[in-house]
Amino acid sequence: MKHNGHQVNPDAGVTYQIKVKGSLDGHLHPSLSGSVIVVERARDGALVSTLTGSVADQAAVYSLLRRLEDLGLPLLSIHCIGP
Repeated sequence: MKHNGHQVNPDAGVTYQIKVKGSLDGHLHPSLSGSVIVVERARDGALVSTLTGSVADQAAVYSLLRRLEDLGLPLLSIHCIGP
């Protein structure tokens, strides 16, 4: 798979930026250690959390997305920033 002209191995650690509606904290998921979470207020006044960090593999990404869904935090965007 290629991302921005770089070869991406789906089983290698990759940095993602995930935005959800609502406030989230670092105790969300074990794979988030070392991640940066920023909570801001959107133009409409809603809280938006941006999580930026490396995830071990695609299985961990899907696990994280399921956890966000379980918490009722609507997914706004997910971007693969790079390896």
